[in-house]
Amino acid sequence: MAACETKMLDCVPMPSVAVEPKKNESTGPETAGSLRFVARQPILDLRGRDHAYELLFRPSPELDSGESACQTMLDNTRFFGLEKPHELKKLTGGLRAFVKCPVEALAERLAQHLPPNLTVLEIPQVSEPAPELFETCRELKAMGFRLALNNFTWSPESEPLVELADYVKVDFTRSEPEVRRKLVDRLRNKPIAMLAMQVDSQAEYKQAREEGFTLFEGYYF
Repeated sequence: MAACETKMLDCVPMPSVAVEPKKNESTGPETAGSLRFVARQPILDLRGRDHAYELLFRPSPELDSGESACQTMLDNTRFFGLEKPHELKKLTGGLRAFVKCPVEALAERLAQHLPPNLTVLEIPQVSEPAPELFETCRELKAMGFRLALNNFTWSPESEPLVELADYVKVDFTRSEPEVRRKLVDRLRNKPIAMLAMQVDSQAEYKQAREEGFTLFEGYYF
C-alpha cells in the first residue's frame, strides 16, 4: 500500500455552501459570506478497503477547525444536510461516518439529530465518567448508534463505557507499544474493533497490524 504524497485530506465543499444566508438569519463568522468544507479521512480494514470515513469540519481546505464545540458540531451537520440519511450516504458512499461528539453534545442530546444507522459517535476520553454519560450512551446504542471511544487509555472507571463500545481508537503516536498490546489483549474477546489512529508511516502500519489492530487511520493512507 503506497502512502499519499500529501497530507491534504479529501476535502469536499458541499453544494449547500453556495446558498446565501436568509435576511436576519443569525450566522457565525465562518458561515457569513464564506464557504465551509467537510473533510473525509478514510478508515481502512486489514485488506486496505474503506471501512468508514471520519468527518472533519473546517472553514477552508487548509484549516482544521479542531475539536468542535457541541453546538458547532450540530450546526455543521445541519449546514451540510448530514442529518438527512441520503445526504450522508452521498458523502460517505454509504459507509458509516465517524463524528466527534463532545460530552456536552451527548448531555444535550444533540447527536440524536444524526442518522443512527450511518453514524459512529466518537466519545472523548473522560478521566471520571459520570453515571449520566453511561445512561446517555445506553440510550444512543438502543437507538442504533455505534460508539467509538476516542484516544482511549484503559482505566477501571472506563469499563462501563467499554461494555457499550463498538470501536476503541488508540493514538499510535502518543502510546507505548507495550501499553497498546496489553489493551488489545484485554479487549480481544469483546465484540470491539481496535482502530489505530495517527498511523503516518509504513513502519507504523506494519507495527499496528502485528499488535492486533484491525482498522487504521492516518496520513500514511
